[in-house]
Amino acid sequence: QSPLTWLLDPEESLSDWTLIVMTRENIDEEDEEQESAATNPKSPKAVPPARTYFVHRTQLAIGPRRSDYFAKLFKNKRQHSPSEDGVRRHGTRIDLKPSAAAAFPAMLDFMYSPIGTPPNVTTESAVALRHLATCFGIRELFLEVTAFIKKDISVSTATTYLLEAATYKHDKLQEYTIRLCAEKFETIKLTQVVMLSPDLLEQVVRSPHLKCSSEVLSTRVASYCRCRPNDIDDSTLRSITDAEIMPRVTPDESLFYINLLFSVGFQVPEDDINSARPTLYKRCVAACPEIVRGALEQSQSTRLPESSKRTESRQRRVACKDYVRLPDAVKVDLLETTLSKLPAPYDGDDGFSLVSEKDSVTTSGKHGDKGAAKDEFRRIQKSYEKKLESMRAKLAAREEELKRYSAELAKFSRVPTEYRVSQMVSEHTYKERPEYDEYGESIYGFVPPSTLPRVGEQSRDGWIYREERWDNNGEAKTEFYPMYFYKG
Repeated sequence: QSPLTWLLDPEESLSDWTLIVMTRENIDEEDEEQESAATNPKSPKAVPPARTYFVHRTQLAIGPRRSDYFAKLFKNKRQHSPSEDGVRRHGTRIDLKPSAAAAFPAMLDFMYSPIGTPPNVTTESAVALRHLATCFGIRELFLEVTAFIKKDISVSTATTYLLEAATYKHDKLQEYTIRLCAEKFETIKLTQVVMLSPDLLEQVVRSPHLKCSSEVLSTRVASYCRCRPNDIDDSTLRSITDAEIMPRVTPDESLFYINLLFSVGFQVPEDDINSARPTLYKRCVAACPEIVRGALEQSQSTRLPESSKRTESRQRRVACKDYVRLPDAVKVDLLETTLSKLPAPYDGDDGFSLVSEKDSVTTSGKHGDKGAAKDEFRRIQKSYEKKLESMRAKLAAREEELKRYSAELAKFSRVPTEYRVSQMVSEHTYKERPEYDEYGESIYGFVPPSTLPRVGEQSRDGWIYREERWDNNGEAKTEFYPMYFYKG
């Protein structure tokens, strides 16, 4: 099969029009297509990647696969430039987003192919190709691609279509894919979920069509946050973990979420103490007792049963790392919750134990957990008492220092404008090392100031000290400073 003529050498194919496709990341919808002379010497400040296509006006503007855009363009060009040479000297520059620029050859293939030849469309190019069909007025291409999208869209392709629909503001397709992603959120691959921007993920998980258990949702959102840590801020985190959609947090992710809260600026208890709603912090604290026990066991090097040693040790190592990074104030909350969940031992009369031999290892482990938790609680309490005493001493010292500064500032007064200096400089100056003029007279005075300031009155009126200096650019700059006298 011979290649399509737009792919041939322009001299061989007798190309009479040039298309220059510029790729830009951010383009407004109304500025998507822009005409310019192909030889225009003017260029934008930042020249984006470009590709040149040598095409034919008859192929673009005539026939069942014509472009209404190009048909109108060529007609207008001919009216303003009647001569053939005048038209031939021009081309069209088109600014497109990356995926549309990548799909542009497929659009040309369709326009140059015989009737009945289907477009070369894929999941990745479908929305961009339909966007091109809309912009350039190629009705048959629009219908073909729309039919492909309807057949192709599924759980495995929904996130790709959602991203592209958001890029080109195809609202109906975006609404449909958000609903599909929400209904199938538990089964969508995590690698596809991570592709979504935070605002799109927010639209999915807060959709009224979301079908996902709270624990699974908390796991998937935590994985997303791990993959895109720089894209998560406080408002986004609170929205995608709101109690309405995530009433419970899976214990395995509770410590991760608490650390994530602090990384986006959360403060305890100020941000949480007055909240009547079950905030993310409260839900994580409620979910974490078993995980905290595991972290304490890991830190105490408690032996685990061989059957669960590999899995449990890995999980507890991660939990221990998350636990260690937490502030002491949070550890207190976690330990209090953990202690409240641990059962107290109870033995019946006459030495009869209510705990069977089968459960003795588990029960003793729980009691060991309780002892470890108490030890940790006491350690944190002592640490806090020591820090609190130190902070009180520092605060008292700062208060005394502020009092001294306030007293010193009250001793400064602005030199009034009415003040006059006599001609005798020596009467109004002082210098430790005397200097003399040619007659042997002292230039500066010998009497030092009776008192000096120990710190700083605000008045615009008064004497001004003028100072000239040179800045880093070599330009002279004059500063005018207020003059004060100190009366200690």
